[in-house]
Amino acid sequence: MKKGAKVTVGAYAGAFAHITDSNGRAGYALAGYLVPVEKEPCLSELEIIKPVENYSYDQMMADLKKLAAKYPGKLRLASIGKTVQLREIPVAILGDPNAPRRALVQGGIHAREHMTALLMMAQLEYCLRYGETPFGSGTLGGALNGVCLSILPMINPDGVVISQAAAIPDALKPIYRYDLKNGYAGMKPGEYLKTWKANAAGVDINRNFPAGWTELESPGAPSSSRYKGEQPADQPETKALMEYTRRHGFDATVSYHAWGSCIFWEFGSDDGVNALSRNLALAVQAHTQYDLEGMDELDAGGYKDWAMEALGIPSVTVEIGSRECPLPLDEFHTTWE
Repeated sequence: MKKGAKVTVGAYAGAFAHITDSNGRAGYALAGYLVPVEKEPCLSELEIIKPVENYSYDQMMADLKKLAAKYPGKLRLASIGKTVQLREIPVAILGDPNAPRRALVQGGIHAREHMTALLMMAQLEYCLRYGETPFGSGTLGGALNGVCLSILPMINPDGVVISQAAAIPDALKPIYRYDLKNGYAGMKPGEYLKTWKANAAGVDINRNFPAGWTELESPGAPSSSRYKGEQPADQPETKALMEYTRRHGFDATVSYHAWGSCIFWEFGSDDGVNALSRNLALAVQAHTQYDLEGMDELDAGGYKDWAMEALGIPSVTVEIGSRECPLPLDEFHTTWE
């Protein structure tokens, strides 16, 4: 099928969509390559959040302030701490903080996966604007009754700034040389930066949590990705997220990552928390059609792993997109749907 051909989408299945062309021929295509002829109505009506390929930290902070001003009483903003480069890590609190159920939703922990922040910000405005939208057997607003969501769109803003930069700053040149020498990078500086996953210290925050950390294989020094740090939880972003999670005793956590169009739900040997996490994963799958993946497919040391193992919180990781990161803007439309 040629680029630009018009098709009808019947259903989604993981990273694929079942499509039919104008001649009645049916088949499957990677969903991320599909672009709607007309924007999805509710997305086009969002007043504040606008999809762009490189949704930045500064834009997110400005949009959060606009949302809080537009929806006073419905949305509260706070900070859970600061990054290596002293940027605030914002949290948007949606719903009554005294609600009987609380959940934490976080994204942008890997720098090059910054589309997760854009997705979460769009979801946030959608929830604020469209409470009467049908959802499940009721409405979106009804589903959120009795629930408070702590939404952290960008845990790693330093890394996102690096991934979206045009040139390598002097402080990162030793890491670039190390990665080149050890075969962790083989690309020009600009492309190298785009694929950056770590924080400003060259630590992969989602390998820095004390859950299977000792056994986790890792580069031996700061790197653009997968370096787990000198000690578990030795990064300010990791410490801030752990402290915030302990303080509020969440009933569930959801971590947005990219890519793969799948859901990870399993960690450790606690059958009870794994069963609850699988139930949460099945609920997410019912709305996304993403495949469920087991523990063997994912490295340890992540936030989900720690929340499950240390605190017994049912948790899932939702991987969006069908192409390697950073995801092109085309991927956002299908992911949103």
